[in-house]
Amino acid sequence: MWSDFSGQPPGVLLSGQEVYASRGRKMDDKRNVPAEVVRREKKGDKEKEKADLEALTYDRRTVLTKKPKDRQKWLAKAMQALSKKEVDANTVFEIISSSGFYDKVTPRMAKQMYEVIEQHWGLFSSRQISLLKSDKCELQKLVARADEEEEVGAPAKKARTDDGGADGIERRIDTADGSAYSLDEFIQEYGGSRAEPPAQWRDASHTSFIFRS
Repeated sequence: MWSDFSGQPPGVLLSGQEVYASRGRKMDDKRNVPAEVVRREKKGDKEKEKADLEALTYDRRTVLTKKPKDRQKWLAKAMQALSKKEVDANTVFEIISSSGFYDKVTPRMAKQMYEVIEQHWGLFSSRQISLLKSDKCELQKLVARADEEEEVGAPAKKARTDDGGADGIERRIDTADGSAYSLDEFIQEYGGSRAEPPAQWRDASHTSFIFRS
């Protein structure tokens, strides 16, 4: 057999063993070529996020009829849409500056909402910022109450710890948002009373823990 497998000039006869050895080296070289890694971008999360923002309503009446926690979630999404310039700042401001937007919102929730808004001050005009920071704004009134409660301790039912000391407040996880709340906060959100707590409080008994301020 005449071949140039090993780089030999034409006319040089190779033995069968040399031919197979040459072919083996070429196959090994191919196997040693690094495999190309093809990365596929996950579009599911981005598409879902885009769909959520597109479905977000900016109708003032519709937003104000939502439950307090749903309004809090709406605010987070609205700020996200605003940062992406998918909604006008005036539209969002008209809703979040309304006193009805904070109806039945707890001071603690109001402070969390204020922190979200504060992170996006640069998206609002100086006049809008001044109004949101004004003492006349319902949001600021609730934030002030939250600060007072943090200083003196929020008035809530005291729960006994394992050592018998009443030095903590019982809290349970609300599955609606994964956050922990006291019985008073559950009642304010879902209704009921201390004598007859709401079903959401009873169902979350396995998440109970003592919060020490």
